Amino acid sequence: MITFTPRIHHALELAARLHREQNRKDTLRTPYITHLVGVMLLLGEVTDEEDILIAGLMHDSLEDVKGYTDEKLTADCGGAVAEIVKGVTEIREDSVLEDRTLRWLTTKENYLKNLNSAGDKSVLVSVADKTHNLTTLINNYKLEGEEFLKHFSSMRNTLWFNDEVEKIVLGRLDNNNPLVIKFRAKLVEAHTVFKEYE
Repeated sequence: MITFTPRIHHALELAARLHREQNRKDTLRTPYITHLVGVMLLLGEVTDEEDILIAGLMHDSLEDVKGYTDEKLTADCGGAVAEIVKGVTEIREDSVLEDRTLRWLTTKENYLKNLNSAGDKSVLVSVADKTHNLTTLINNYKLEGEEFLKHFSSMRNTLWFNDEVEKIVLGRLDNNNPLVIKFRAKLVEAHTVFKEYE
């Protein structure tokens, strides 16, 4: 259960401000904060540790908010939160690779290497992130159909990436953790829904 502490309140307002110009990949342009809150709520099903919950809210801040640095995150939310977030932060190489798919794959491979060497708290945040992403991916596809998939370079690659995250998760976390179980079930569902794209 999540206790709405002053630190969580601060992080929620901070995340909402930092991501205020960003939206999800759906026709309705759902505000991005819904994803961050969704990740925190999923984490709240398995932990009440404040740093993990705040990291759920802030997990995309370093990779998606221009000019927002590790130092700023540490000052705003503490070193423990920053360490967790760094473990789930993608290192982009947009300026190096011109091919969109190769750029995406390189970014995801870097993420997997980073996650593999990160702490277990980062792995747990990754599980919540991927679970929420898969949930909205499936729901939006059911609502919007093929039009929604135009936002993704390759559904096959998306499934591959989640499968690779699952391998790391199974080697690091308790496989009986309810959130791990939920992630794996959602991944199976995604493979079923998007079977024709594999």
